[in-house]
Amino acid sequence: MRLLRWLAGLWAGRGRDRRGSNPPPPVRIEKGPVENYGDRAFRVITNGTAERDHYVIRLSGRAGLRQVEMRPNEPLEEFGLRLLYELIDADVIFEVMGGLLIPDEIEDSEWSPAVAAATALHLRRCQGEAKERINSHIAKFLEDFFGREMGSIVTSRIASGRPHPERAHRRTASANGAA
Repeated sequence: MRLLRWLAGLWAGRGRDRRGSNPPPPVRIEKGPVENYGDRAFRVITNGTAERDHYVIRLSGRAGLRQVEMRPNEPLEEFGLRLLYELIDADVIFEVMGGLLIPDEIEDSEWSPAVAAATALHLRRCQGEAKERINSHIAKFLEDFFGREMGSIVTSRIASGRPHPERAHRRTASANGAA
């Protein structure tokens, strides 16, 4: 019964915590710049969902990019171009772009694989100036996603003390005298 009264009080307080103070306002995340590709406006997703991150990671894995890391002394531009060529070779570049861009009229939190598929289809069909703009922007989008956003996944893995599965296997194999 006490729990029910507490819940009713919480509901009546409309978001107030137990001490009666209001929670801090949500952090406002700025939307990315809008680019027109063909007859539609898109922007880079700046506050993506976990589902969206996993979607892009899965597609990258299909392209053979299980470990998306910059090589020692690799400039950021070369890193982006290397990713671009790998994703083109695996024929997943437009699907990945569907995970990186969203139509401007849709909120980042509304991203879904269906939205990604529609974005990919639109980008595939672009011609002329829109096609040139897409091609010039793709490497930058890849640099941003894999350099900045994926850093949070790597950071959480390191912070939790969990090594990368392949690296852990290598350590165990070398400790056992295997090559």
